[in-house]
Parts: sequence; C-alpha cells; structure tokens
Amino acid sequence: MTLLEQLPERREYLIDELRSRVGKGDKFIFGESIGYTHGGIAQVIEEAADVTEGILEDLERMIQDPERSQNIQRADGKGLRDPIKVFYFKTNKDRENFFEKFTKGVETLEVVLPKAKRYREGALKNMKEISDKARDLLRKINVEEETLSRKTQEHIRLESLLSSPKLIRGLDENLIAPACENPVVFLYLASNPSRLDHNLKVSLWSVAIANRAGILQKDLRELSIASSLYNVADFWAAIKNVDRSSDAYRLRDFIVPKKMFITRENSGEKFLDGMTQQEIDTIIHHDSRRDGREIKVGDRSAVYLPESLNTILDGDTELLKKILIYSERKSKGEITIEIIKTSLYHPLFLAQGFINYMEGNKLLLHMMEYCDKVKMESGLNARADFVDAFLGLVEEKYFKKISLQ
Repeated sequence: MTLLEQLPERREYLIDELRSRVGKGDKFIFGESIGYTHGGIAQVIEEAADVTEGILEDLERMIQDPERSQNIQRADGKGLRDPIKVFYFKTNKDRENFFEKFTKGVETLEVVLPKAKRYREGALKNMKEISDKARDLLRKINVEEETLSRKTQEHIRLESLLSSPKLIRGLDENLIAPACENPVVFLYLASNPSRLDHNLKVSLWSVAIANRAGILQKDLRELSIASSLYNVADFWAAIKNVDRSSDAYRLRDFIVPKKMFITRENSGEKFLDGMTQQEIDTIIHHDSRRDGREIKVGDRSAVYLPESLNTILDGDTELLKKILIYSERKSKGEITIEIIKTSLYHPLFLAQGFINYMEGNKLLLHMMEYCDKVKMESGLNARADFVDAFLGLVEEKYFKKISLQ
C-alpha cells in the first residue's frame, strides 16, 4: 500500500452538521485552510487544526455578519456556506497516528552520494549561466513590436551559450546521465539547499519524470533546456513591471519565448542556434493542461490541445467529453483549435506545478493531498504515463527506504 492510500477518511460537512457531529463527540481535523481577518489582523484556521465547537461557532458568526463575511477566504473557489473538508478519526489513537505520520515537515535525506553533490554543483553552474544570459536578453525585449526583432548582442550571447559544446556536455553529465542512471537518487540533488535555484529543481523533476516515462535521451536534453528557461515570460513581466491586467501580461507565455528565441533575418525567421521548435513549444506550453488551454485573442479564442488526440483511449471519457465540446464550439466559429506538437510539456507541467506548490506548503500532508489531486486528474492534467511516473518518483523519494550506499 502506498502512503497516498494511507490517508485517513476524508469527509465534507455543512457547518451546522459538523457542529452537531463534534457536539456528539466525533473527532475531526480540518482538511482545508480557511483565512479571515479579525480586528484588522489576518488570521487563518490551519489545515490539520482540531475541529472544535468554539471554532465552528466563531466561523458561523463571521459568516452571518455581512461585513466580516467579506474577509473570509476559502480555497478552490468555495463559497462561504459550501461544505468544509475534514479528516475523520474513529479513535484518539487514530488521530495521534495521523499527526505522527502526516503533519511533520517534508523531509529528504541530509547525506547524499559524493557524486550526487558533484552533479548538483555542475547543474547549478549550468543553470546560472543560462539564467544570466536569458535575463540580459529579457531586459531588451519589446513585445509591442508586431514583428520579430533583428538579432541583438544579447541574442548572440545567449545563442553562443546554448549551442556551445561545453554547455551541452555539462547538461549531459550533470542532468541527463544521472537521471538515466537512477532518477530517484538523482532527485536528491533537489534537496533544498537555500542557494539551489528554483529552475534547477523544476529541471531535475522534469527530466526525472520524462526519463521514468521512457522519453529518449535526445528529447531529455531538449527538455533540460526548456525547463531551465520555462518561466522566462514571468521574469520578463517582473523586469518590465508589466500591468497584470494587460493583454501583454495575459499573453506573455505565447509572446516572450518567440521574441527571445526567434529572430528576423533577410532570409526569414531563424531560431537561435541551440534552440529547437520543440524546446520553444515546451516553454510556451509549460502551463497548458492536456484537456486544453483556452487563450482569448481579440474577439476570438484559441484552444491548445495535444497532438496525441488520435490515441485517446475509450476509457478517457472525461477528456473525450471536453474535446467534443471544443469541436462543437469550433463548428460554430467560436474558437480555433491549435495542436501542440510535442509531449515534453507534460512532465514540465507536472514538475513546475509540484515545485511551486511545495515551496509554499511544507507539511507531508500538503504534499500528499497535492499528489492525490494530480492522481485524480490523471489524463486531464497530463498524459497518464507521465502522471504515473511523477507519482512513482514522489513515493520512492519521500516514502521508501532508499539506500544511497
């Protein structure tokens, strides 16, 4: 039995029913966090806090107060009176076991193989080189120009780095080879030293997931480049202080990578040396789900779907339903359908979602609930073989006794 299967029973109750059950002696802890403001000070009912009659009565009073109720914040778009998620325990011993197992911080091994430390140092150096050159170029990009720009000195410097044999050899030695040798040991490189760059964590997980799912080594190399640059559009928005309500911000994932990695030459458009169409598409679609990403451009919308639609199994009924809805909307002229011609964005989508979430949520319980949600949406969020690879790596990295000797 995996640890994901060991989570205690989860239930949802309306607040009145929950108060009644607690009053009869049933034992619950909150399975979600609820934020609110009291006396001008932000407060929160923490996930894993005991459910008591006093807390529920206070919450009910806030909900009934028109002014105070505006300050209540619930996750996943839940309304004030929607059911509250809780964990149920039959006995105090069950509750104690839960706290012992699930509410400690996510831990990784403190000691790693000497060669893993070497991989970490080398990979971090590669990532810093890429990041520095990319940020220099981002400062020069003008997304308001409708055409691609001529190649600048910043383009040339980034191009020179991405196509250099030294960088390619470094990625092979520090990312690809260890991932192919043992992805689980490889993931101990991502064990949270403060100076480890966020993008390196995302690259480590992306490559490990793809390798476990059987992606070829050539594609792993392209994924390592794409995942190291996946958030260039966010960096650009931060550097330029872009208005979050603007079209430029909303469409940044689709504009910035093209401006960075494709230039205008006399002979037409040209990729920077060291970049491929697959890498650019992977960067553009790092935040795209398998069941479609809809982007509104002007008065029309484009929906981006995976290339492998023709291989969808009969059992993928939820995905099939969504595709049929998109097809109907297309026939009415409401949308266009664009095909994403790579599968590498799937492991990147899973990796960056996991790293972003865990950087703000440290408990083992948080990680398990996140993984449980990923599992429930398998086939919709990403291709099922990538989801299985991701969940297998999480299980092995955090929950199994792994010998690094």
